[in-house]
Amino acid sequence: MKIDFPRFAQLTFALAAASCERPPPAVPPHVAEPPPEPEAGQVAESGPGEGNPAGNEPLPVEEAADLSRCASLSPSCEGLIQECQTLAGQGDPGSEGYYGGYRPRIAEEIATCWAANLAPPRCRAPAMGKCIREAVLRGPVDAATVPLCDEVIADCAQAGIKARYSREDCQKVLSSVSGQARADAARIIGPSGEGCSLEYALPYYPFGTTW
Repeated sequence: MKIDFPRFAQLTFALAAASCERPPPAVPPHVAEPPPEPEAGQVAESGPGEGNPAGNEPLPVEEAADLSRCASLSPSCEGLIQECQTLAGQGDPGSEGYYGGYRPRIAEEIATCWAANLAPPRCRAPAMGKCIREAVLRGPVDAATVPLCDEVIADCAQAGIKARYSREDCQKVLSSVSGQARADAARIIGPSGEGCSLEYALPYYPFGTTW
């Protein structure tokens, strides 16, 4: 058999050259792409373990108050049904006739108590104020009122006026309302001509001498 040496040499060199070439690069490992940046107005989602640290979570939005119990009040108690229906406030902040009222769960408890205790001829008996006072004192404390009450009590002390309420009562009172109603209550229980008292802090003056 005749061997074609030129062809054999060409193939040999080609194979040798191929064996000396660098191996193909390794396939890079898959790296997950970062999530897209949130668009304006959007809030980025938090993964497990992310977000606000424990104890600093924002307060949950409360559902509107169910004041259906107000309808069981006697129509003979003039205006009482309508007053009961506005326990959680009415109107928009800043608008004419706006009334802040109590927070929804507090308002519901007051309405239930009024329905059980107010009837002709004693439509505005002392129970009216007692219902509010007890609902306020049984309500939860909003953590945001803790430093606010400390500041108010310190302002009273600086003015040389002894606060006629405890720190806990201050927190309960301010926690029973929100928004502008809370700001107004904090101002009212601070240093004033009437002293540092809860008497005029809340609607219907449940901590006053009226009841």
